[in-house]
Amino acid sequence: MSVTFALVHGAWHGAWCWERLLGPLAARGHRAVAMDLPAEDVDAGLDANADVIVSALDGVDDDVVVVAHSLSGLVAPLGAARRPVRSIAYLAAFVPEEGQSMDDQFAASPEPILIFTSRPTVDEQGRSQWLDEEATIAAMYPDLAPTRRASECPYCRSDFT
Repeated sequence: MSVTFALVHGAWHGAWCWERLLGPLAARGHRAVAMDLPAEDVDAGLDANADVIVSALDGVDDDVVVVAHSLSGLVAPLGAARRPVRSIAYLAAFVPEEGQSMDDQFAASPEPILIFTSRPTVDEQGRSQWLDEEATIAAMYPDLAPTRRASECPYCRSDFT
């Protein structure tokens, strides 16, 4: 049975973060759609992000599995409510709890949800970005071996812009 995987990135990422998964999924006879959420638009809320998921799946007739990474766990259920999907897979994702904001859930967590050695900077438009490569790796890719950073960490690749 053919499945289309809707690959939805988290914060500080883009469709590029799925590039190593596209080939293996295709080799198994599956289709994958990776989209760019409007991360640069500080006025784009969850609904605008859900619109991107639905739009990316326009014309897809087979079963869809939404793979929500990190912050996109908040968006995936909204997209699924607008377009039938087979399931949602949460990949190291934020799982929303009905009636609670993300801030409420962070505050109620018995352990830190994210561990930062430094925080991303925020520009005049309210967008955040990582400027410290080592802090980025420590917060977002702590299990990535130093020998694999050049090829696998997008923040470490010379072709990353």
